[in-house]
Amino acid sequence: MGTPPRSLRSSERVDPEEFSRRVAGKLGDAADSVDVRNGTIHVSVSAPAVLGAVRTLKDEPELDCAYFTFLSAIDWEADGFEVLVALASLTYGNTVVIHVRLPAERPSMASLTAVFGGANWHERECAEMFGITFDGHPNLVKLRKRLQPGGPCDEGADLMGTVPEDLTRVPDLSSTGGLHTEEMVLNVGPQHPATHGVLRVLVSVDGERIVRAEPVIGYMHRGHEKLVEQRDFRQITNLLSRMDWLSGINNEIPASLAVERLLGLEVPRRAQYLRVILAELNRITNHLMFTGSFGLELGATTPVMYAFRERELIQEALELVTGGRMHFGFIRPGGLKEDVPRGFVELARRGVRQLVAKIPDYEDLLMGNEIFKQRTVGVGRLDAALALDHGVSGPILRACGIPYDIRKADPYLVYDEFDFDTPLGAQGDSFDRFWVLVQEMKESARIVEQALDGLPEGSHIGAVPKRLTLPQGQIYCHAENPLGELGYYLVADGGNKPYRMKIRTPSFSNISVAAHMLRGAFVPDMIAILGSMFFVVGDIDR
Repeated sequence: MGTPPRSLRSSERVDPEEFSRRVAGKLGDAADSVDVRNGTIHVSVSAPAVLGAVRTLKDEPELDCAYFTFLSAIDWEADGFEVLVALASLTYGNTVVIHVRLPAERPSMASLTAVFGGANWHERECAEMFGITFDGHPNLVKLRKRLQPGGPCDEGADLMGTVPEDLTRVPDLSSTGGLHTEEMVLNVGPQHPATHGVLRVLVSVDGERIVRAEPVIGYMHRGHEKLVEQRDFRQITNLLSRMDWLSGINNEIPASLAVERLLGLEVPRRAQYLRVILAELNRITNHLMFTGSFGLELGATTPVMYAFRERELIQEALELVTGGRMHFGFIRPGGLKEDVPRGFVELARRGVRQLVAKIPDYEDLLMGNEIFKQRTVGVGRLDAALALDHGVSGPILRACGIPYDIRKADPYLVYDEFDFDTPLGAQGDSFDRFWVLVQEMKESARIVEQALDGLPEGSHIGAVPKRLTLPQGQIYCHAENPLGELGYYLVADGGNKPYRMKIRTPSFSNISVAAHMLRGAFVPDMIAILGSMFFVVGDIDR
């Protein structure tokens, strides 16, 4: 896998004020301003200077902002656009958001794909949403396919999508003396069980080997970022719960954290403990779903039955509290909708203890199975530097040996009060990704047990105004979703609704690297590679 980036070899968390001074010193006149707001460093640069500024932030050892978080924009209407580029230094534990102002007419700036390959999809999405041109982008075409002719989303796109030219171009091997064979383009999906929903992958194959692959997304695009602008800060909870339908509680938490930090709300300790308990129970149900489905995709039918047996008991605990099994809508700014009922603590404890007792069965059935090993060991390796470059997070990133877990790297709620480990892989292959997923369930069970043991008395919600009106400001708040980093960049204009909310989902960035992982693999291995990426299509499309 090569020499890991510096980000992987040390962790020296630096105070944001000190880090902002480093940023200002390294960028010099390229930065119009550098300041710290809500624990995040904000840098304003001009459009001509953005490419150099991004390169400096990434390459300077004292900054090491080698992790690409997101790129998006804010439409200020007559005042033009503001492009946001978020980078993180995993070495020094800080996030830097670059602000670039562009005019309302013909907005354009340099593409960042020459520095971060992961900017590719983000720039395509930004161009589609705001009409911003990114000069030098290798393929600035629409990212999402439109499925409703004549509807509000129809812009004349081909309903079947378009096969990219580079997937049909036959390479000329005459000069090398190589034998020419005809390539074939396969449509995998959008209705294929291995794609975990309506995801489509255009695959160019030469014989049994994949030459190129291109994920095609957008079949489930529901416009969450626009919908939240029409609802107040309490109402958006139920919308956000539905993005990754396996992680509803975890979807809701960082949005409430953003509101609480902008308002300065104090959340009671009991509510914080209960949030942790519910989040970790939700993480376990998410991981159990993928544990069972991954084995099923590779031909093992028993593990999915085991997984749903343990999952049902924990699901009952969540249902007892929230009244829901999938879309919870239970987290509120300031705390929770209501306190947990009698019997929850005992049921939750029984659920996690049964899980821990049964996990060895999963390990024996799958990770001890020679056929499973042949299908996964060494298959779909992901290089650590490439993962950082594309903003990969969660179990997939940690399988590459990168110890990035937001619960430890940037603790929120009361996670810093609990003792738990961060499981890491070594090879970054399909086997390691699954191994990390299973080990994380054990750690979540540890956290739940500790939180249940120390659950304090008190209120389930703090003193919250009847009408939530946020002061003008911007904040980026992220959390460790079961699938990786989930972040909300909230822009408040003094009203009771978000002016803009950029939603940074883990599945979007994780699946953007699939093309690199599939290249050179055998066609049957595509099932193992996609299955071990643990994505939810609703989380990709939002």
